Amino acid sequence: MAVLRDHLVANRRAILTVEALFLGAFAFMTVLRALNPDLWQPIWGGEKPFEFGFLNAILRSPVLPPYDPFFSDGVINYYYYGLFLVSVPVKAIGIAPAVAFNLIVPTLYALTLIGAFALVRRLTGRVWAALAGGAFVALLGNLAAAFPVGLSQGLAPVRQALSAGGLAGFGARLGDWFWGPSRVIYTEKLITINEFPYWSYLFADLHPHLIAMPITILVIAIAYELFDQGRKTKDEGQKIDALHGPWSLVLGPWLLAALALGALAITNAWDFPTYALLLGGALLGRAWREPESGRPIGAARERVRALGIALAATGGVVLAALLLYLPFFQNFQRPAGVSGLGWVQDASPLGGYLLIYGLFLGLLALWIFGVLARLARGTGRRTRGVVQPEAEEEPVGGSAVLGIVARPPLFANSARMLRLALWSGLALLLIIGALQPKLLEGLWASTLLLKAGLLILAGAGALALLSRRLPAATWFTVWLAVLAWAVSFGIELFYIRDHLDGGAAYRMNTVFKFGLQAWILMALAAAAALPGLARGLRRAGVLAQGLAWSAIAVLVALALIFPLVGTPSRLATRFPSSPGPTLDGLAFMDLAAYDWQGNTISLAADADAIRWLNQHIGGTPIVLQSSLEFYRAYGVRIAANTGLPTIVSPLHASEQHDPERVYERDRDVQLIYSTFDQSQALRLLSKYHVGYVYVGPIERAAYGELGVAKFDQMQGSYLNLAYKNDAVKIYQVNPSVYGFAPETAAATQPAEAPLPQPAPAPAPKPGQLTTEELERQVAANPTAPGPAFELAQRYREANQLDQAATTIERAARAHPDDVALNQLWGDILRDAGRADQAEAAYRAAVAASPSAGNYNKLGLELAKWGKLDQAIEAFNEAIGADANVADPYYHLGEVYEQQGQHDKAAEQYRAYLNIAGPDAQFSAEAKAALERLESP
Repeated sequence: MAVLRDHLVANRRAILTVEALFLGAFAFMTVLRALNPDLWQPIWGGEKPFEFGFLNAILRSPVLPPYDPFFSDGVINYYYYGLFLVSVPVKAIGIAPAVAFNLIVPTLYALTLIGAFALVRRLTGRVWAALAGGAFVALLGNLAAAFPVGLSQGLAPVRQALSAGGLAGFGARLGDWFWGPSRVIYTEKLITINEFPYWSYLFADLHPHLIAMPITILVIAIAYELFDQGRKTKDEGQKIDALHGPWSLVLGPWLLAALALGALAITNAWDFPTYALLLGGALLGRAWREPESGRPIGAARERVRALGIALAATGGVVLAALLLYLPFFQNFQRPAGVSGLGWVQDASPLGGYLLIYGLFLGLLALWIFGVLARLARGTGRRTRGVVQPEAEEEPVGGSAVLGIVARPPLFANSARMLRLALWSGLALLLIIGALQPKLLEGLWASTLLLKAGLLILAGAGALALLSRRLPAATWFTVWLAVLAWAVSFGIELFYIRDHLDGGAAYRMNTVFKFGLQAWILMALAAAAALPGLARGLRRAGVLAQGLAWSAIAVLVALALIFPLVGTPSRLATRFPSSPGPTLDGLAFMDLAAYDWQGNTISLAADADAIRWLNQHIGGTPIVLQSSLEFYRAYGVRIAANTGLPTIVSPLHASEQHDPERVYERDRDVQLIYSTFDQSQALRLLSKYHVGYVYVGPIERAAYGELGVAKFDQMQGSYLNLAYKNDAVKIYQVNPSVYGFAPETAAATQPAEAPLPQPAPAPAPKPGQLTTEELERQVAANPTAPGPAFELAQRYREANQLDQAATTIERAARAHPDDVALNQLWGDILRDAGRADQAEAAYRAAVAASPSAGNYNKLGLELAKWGKLDQAIEAFNEAIGADANVADPYYHLGEVYEQQGQHDKAAEQYRAYLNIAGPDAQFSAEAKAALERLESP
């Protein structure tokens, strides 16, 4: 206890510094959130509705995994543990979720910044370097903000905005300037995301990669403590032996490592392999430098033994990390679309990479080759066979002791060759730039040059890691840099195949997630290298020092452009009418209105209804609402802002659940709202056990007033009006509706609760408009989707196909994005024998929604018409849209079999069985086809 007390007293100033830094960072980001707290905006709202819905659902869930608010009766498969962590204090304090969201972001930001500060201070012993570490990780932007590259607009709009009115209204005049620097490598063939921490916190999507940032820095810090166990402390002069010390020293760091690494695995799985490798490399480095016993490594056998123990320890920590969170993995299913690794066909250009990481690369390249130079020279005076420090006193973690026991010619030659390659390359680039600017442009766009540069840097770092006489902090800093370069090199070779595979964005998530890791690792390493770099530059002379610091100052100035310009740009992206500074993320709804497909949607009525739901509805009843996406339409705003589950929100739900079921639910939601058939609507309400039906402005605009009018007609017997304001009605479903068998014909329903039955023709069904009334409505507004859809269906049932086609054509052409209209139009034209026109309608449906289901339907119809090559193309497009939807594989096998391509057919049938399983719809046929094709 005395040692602990003395330690705390000695570090009192450091503790106060950390506390002040945390409060300052928290206050800074809280002010930014208060200036733009809105949890949705029709252009720049991001995915906050998605994340806020998950957070609300977790707060309502009594168990884990939490229920999925965007897929009723389902659970959240992944993406939730980080939100669970931040929900714990929200639940404990009882703060309103809409306010909590805007406090969680600043809290995570402050934790990230002080984590970087504390780690760099631990590595260097320098407060100024630690402050640089916090800024490098969590405050500075990339260099691309200054240049028009990718989607980055450069400085020209900044000058124009300033000249147009100075600082007043500066952010509003910039528009979406802030967006571009996060999309630097962005072409027709290659679409990537290169967020950096400050951009992520400024944009404030509460994504797993954002929540995981402080955890990643914790894992790095733990890895360093495990690596540095056994050091001699300056104040005590005694060895702390992790194997023979108190249990807290022996087990504490290891258990904490497993706990943090496991949390990282289920918060943001993309981080797990990189930081597991970081930990493993640190343990191997410790074994390489000094065995567990504390005796110098001598014989090769003992060295191999030490490395083997380190490998086993790494495996043990990784296994413990996974076992600690075993309940999560027992309920986890691989996300739809993820299918292993793929080879990169469109690598990143050198210039784009330099504009993203240029500041850190410049600092680390200077430093790492300085380290190698001193290692090769063996600087210092030799005593008893060991290179000692120079006379200059070094702090803990300094880098004066850069010698090795001997100077092997191979090491020195390798170091010289790497330095020669680097400086020769730079000189060559300067000469080329002066003589042949166009050639320099080619080199700037070179993907091969980027890979070569990363290999040189990683090779230089690997040489330094072979030294067993580098100070622990210096060695670990080198390892951070080498790992960052290895990650950068790896994602230029491989990418993770996900639901974006097959398009220009196929590398997007891989570059995004692993690129953030490279930023944090390089930023920490660059800050930790600053004291050693400063000493090295002092020794290099006044001229070299002046040139180097001038170049570094320019890079820092460029990196400051984004926080200075991007911040006001982002804060200004709000609704024209917005509340003043507040932390209530839903306050914007009282004033906001937006345009959706020509309809002005006011959110004030929805805001009142949401408040009523949050105050009066307990538990988790299913609330039917629009299934429209949340980016532009804000269709699932009720589930997002209350956490109450809805039938489906197709956007992202297809990544967590069976895409075919998602498609079916989406179709059923549209049908419940748009159909005039009360019996059909009731069967679907029963099918999904809906508790409340929500009808607001977006539902009326999307599905038509006539479709939603039926809910008023169903009051009393099937629905009860629970809430009403000027633009919103919420109906509570009568429990008797749940007694109806949702998939059984109306005639088979129980006698005590019969469904409305259609009267004999020509009378309409109860609650339906007559054909004449529909005709009058369509004549008055031929492009209204609801009446046109219903009347065309009525004509089709009466076999009046020409009238049906004419009726729906006008509405379909007026609403090209309406998939249901185009599909029905295609069905009617097909029934009428107009195959070419039907194909055009089906292709219009595909253009509106290029989903696997729509491509599959197109392929089926093409195959029926004998257009087999086109059918093959359509089925392949379906597989490309979602490789986990099984039916296209089976139908593709049928077409190949018709063409006599038996090997290809068998391959597709096997793929279908692997995905669909033995009891799926076409499993028996697929097995029979395989037996037929494979029989001699």
